[in-house]
Amino acid sequence: MIGVVEQRPKIGTRILNDHPDSWLHKLNVPLLADKRATIELLQARSVLEIQMARLVAANATKSDIRIVESSIDAMEKCIKADDLEGYLHADVDFHKKIGASCHNRYLVDMLYSVMDILEEFMREVFREIPSLLPDSMEKHRNIFNALKNADDKNLVRHMTDHLSHIEKHTLKFIDA
Repeated sequence: MIGVVEQRPKIGTRILNDHPDSWLHKLNVPLLADKRATIELLQARSVLEIQMARLVAANATKSDIRIVESSIDAMEKCIKADDLEGYLHADVDFHKKIGASCHNRYLVDMLYSVMDILEEFMREVFREIPSLLPDSMEKHRNIFNALKNADDKNLVRHMTDHLSHIEKHTLKFIDA
């Protein structure tokens, strides 16, 4: 369960909260088989990321843009190498870095919680709907270009388009 156990490479695993009563409030990762949970996760992500995109447009620094660009570069390398797992990590990293560029610690914390849940979900989505992968790269590039060009309207528009695209194709797959 997210938020109960923390694993760190070369350090170990530790229980974050040793009160089992608090574990009941933690969310499990929704899988495609659970349509309601899928819809709720995608809605939470959209609300956070689209609103955060507005703040990112106003608050991102040149340093933030360089950091986000490193994720785009990693994503492109993974696409060329046909490395789905690497792409998935770079994709999640991209969204976390974009989110961090809003410079609002409370929103960033919420986004990180959603993205931690979303990573496993995305792994399943990309396995089941591989046609999303090429479109995903293009949509991330559009988001990054709007950020780099300080184009707030297109940053929000491209983020909305990206998340709507994923939601549409995921729900179409579930309903098939």
